[in-house]
Amino acid sequence: ALITGILLNQDSFHRPETVSDPDSGIMNEIRRLSEHTVNQIAAGEVIERPASVIKELVENSIDAGASRIEIDVVDGGKKLIKVTDNGIGIRTREIKLAFEKHTTSKIEGIEDVYSLGTMGFRGEALASIASVAKVEAVTKHRESESATGSRIFIAGGKTIYVESTPAPAGTSIKVMELFYNLPARKKYLKKTSTELKHIIEVTTGLAMINPGIHFILKNNQRSIFNSPSCDDGAENLFHIMGAETAREMIPVEGRSGSVVLKGFIGAPSVARSTRSGQWFFVNGRPVRSKVIKEALEDGFKNVLMRRKFPAVVLSIKTNPTEIDVNIHPTKKDIKFEKPEGIYAVVFEAVTRGLGTTGISVEKQATMVSPERAEHGMSPARAEELLVDAETSISPLQTTLMETASIAGGVAPCGPVREGLAGTSFKVRPKYYEDYCNNVERHHLPLLRPIGQIHDLYILAQDGEGLVIIDQHALHERIMLEKVTEQYNRRAMAVQELIIPLDIKLNTAQSAVFVEWKGKLERTGFGIEHFGGDHYRVRHIPASIQLREAKRLVLDIIDRLAEGERDVELEEMEEEILKMTACRSAIKAGERLDRDGIDTLLSEMYRAENPYFCAHGRPTMVKLSLNELEKKFKRKV
Repeated sequence: ALITGILLNQDSFHRPETVSDPDSGIMNEIRRLSEHTVNQIAAGEVIERPASVIKELVENSIDAGASRIEIDVVDGGKKLIKVTDNGIGIRTREIKLAFEKHTTSKIEGIEDVYSLGTMGFRGEALASIASVAKVEAVTKHRESESATGSRIFIAGGKTIYVESTPAPAGTSIKVMELFYNLPARKKYLKKTSTELKHIIEVTTGLAMINPGIHFILKNNQRSIFNSPSCDDGAENLFHIMGAETAREMIPVEGRSGSVVLKGFIGAPSVARSTRSGQWFFVNGRPVRSKVIKEALEDGFKNVLMRRKFPAVVLSIKTNPTEIDVNIHPTKKDIKFEKPEGIYAVVFEAVTRGLGTTGISVEKQATMVSPERAEHGMSPARAEELLVDAETSISPLQTTLMETASIAGGVAPCGPVREGLAGTSFKVRPKYYEDYCNNVERHHLPLLRPIGQIHDLYILAQDGEGLVIIDQHALHERIMLEKVTEQYNRRAMAVQELIIPLDIKLNTAQSAVFVEWKGKLERTGFGIEHFGGDHYRVRHIPASIQLREAKRLVLDIIDRLAEGERDVELEEMEEEILKMTACRSAIKAGERLDRDGIDTLLSEMYRAENPYFCAHGRPTMVKLSLNELEKKFKRKV
C-alpha cells in the first residue's frame, strides 16, 4: 500500500531537471546516438591506424576470391590507401548497401557466426572506414556482362554520389585523409616510417598464409613488397623471408582430433632477438595466442639461449565451432575451447621437428605440467602427453689450474683485509696490480682461479669461500664499458673488412635500416645498399669477431623494428651498444686457458661495475665456507 501510494502521489516528489553539465555527477537524459556517431565509435574499435584499414580491405579481397591484390599507400597510409583486387566484385544494386552498418554477404543468421569460414562477417569494416575518411570505391561484379561498373564516393559517412563508370571485374577502394574529421585521433598517428612498418607487418602476414595470391605493396609509388602466387608453402617462404632464412626453416606438422597443424620452424641458427619472425594462423587468420606461444617456447626451451626467439610460421586448422574469434573487435586475439589439445599438437610438432635435425630436446615434465592450469590441462593429461626421450648429460668438464702456486707467498696488497688472508700466491698473478689499484673502489676480493666447468663458469676462491663467475656475463659488462667509452668520445674503433659481408634484408628490415642508417654508422657499422634487397657490410666494430658480424647486424635491425620506435634516441643507442657488447664477449661454451682467465680477471678489476652484465644479470655468485660446511652437514 505504501509503494502504491508513493507511485500515485508522484507530484509530492521532487523531479530533478535534466542537466547538461558533465561534471555535475547527475546522469544526462538517455538519448539515441546518431548512426554517424555509432559508426565512429565502431571505427575506434576496428580502425586503429592505416594498417587496420589495409587489414580489413585485404581480408574482404581474400573472401572475394581474389588471386591478385595490390596495395598502394602514400606517406605510410596517412594520406592515401588504395587496395585493388580481381575478386568477384560488388553488384551495382548492392554498392550503397555495402557501406552501411551490419550489412554482409558472409552470414545470414546467428548460427553462422559459430561456423565462420571467412575472414570477417560483422559488416562493420566498410561503414567504419567510411565514417572516418573520404572513400571512393570502383567495382564490377565478375558475372556482369556490362562494360561498366559502379563508383561511390563517401565522406565522413555521408554518401556524396553513386555513378556508373567503366571498370574491370573486381574492386578498387581508395581511403583518403584517414581521421580527417577526428583531429584527436589523427594526431596520435605515428611517424610515417612507423605506420609503414605496421602496414608491412600486416601485408606480410596475409601473404604468408595465402601463397596462392599475388601480393604487391607500394609506398609513394615505389614497390617495397612483392610476393608472387605459388602452390607451395616452402616456395612462399623464399619469396617473403629470403633464401637464406628459408633454407633454415624445418617443416613440421601434427594432428589431434579436429586440430591439424602445418608449418615451419626456424633452426637455432636463424633465431632472432625479438618475436618479429613469429607468425601464428588459425583457420587462415593471423592471430595472437598465449597457448600457441607457450607451447612453442616450451618446445625450444633447451635449445635456444635466453632472449632468443625462433622464427616460425604455424598454421592451425580446426573446427570453427571450437574457437571464439570475437573476443576482440579485430579478431586478432582468439580463444580455444580445448587449449590443452592445441598446446599438445604444437609442442609435439616442434620437438619432433627439432629432432629431425639431430637437435636433442629434453622433454621435461614442467613443459606440460599443472602450472599450465590456465589451459585446463590436468596432471593426468600432462602425464599422458609426455613422450620418453633420452637425456644426454655431458660429464663435468673441469680445467684444473696449476697447484704448485697454492702454498706460501704473496699476501694481498696494502693492509690485509679481513677474510682475505687465506688467499695467497707463491708468484704474483698478472692481474695483481689491477687488483691493488682498484681494490678501494669496488672492494672485490683477490681471487685465485681453480678451474673452469662446462666451458661456462670460472671457479675461484678467496679467503672466505668459493666464487663462481659467469664468463660471458662478466666479459659482456667489460665490453659494454669499452664500447660505450669509445662511443662517447666519438672514437668508435672499427675494422674494415677486406671482403665485405653480403646480407639480405626483407621489406620491413630495409625500412628500419633506412631510418637508422646514421645511428648504425655512429656505433661502428658501415652498411650500404647494393641493389634490391641486398646490402653490404663494409666495416664493423673492432671488438666484433667476423663470424658474429652478420647475425649481429640482423639482430640489431630486428630489435630496432620491435614495437613502436618513437622512443628516446639515447635508449636506442644504448640498446645497440649492449648488443654489440654481447656479441663481442667470450661465449658460453668457449674454453679458456690459464692465461685467458687471468686476462679476464685483470679486466674485471679495472671495470667500473663488474657486478652485473649489460642486461642486469649477476656476473658472479659466492658460496661462503660456512654455507659449504652446512651443505656437507659439517654444521647444522
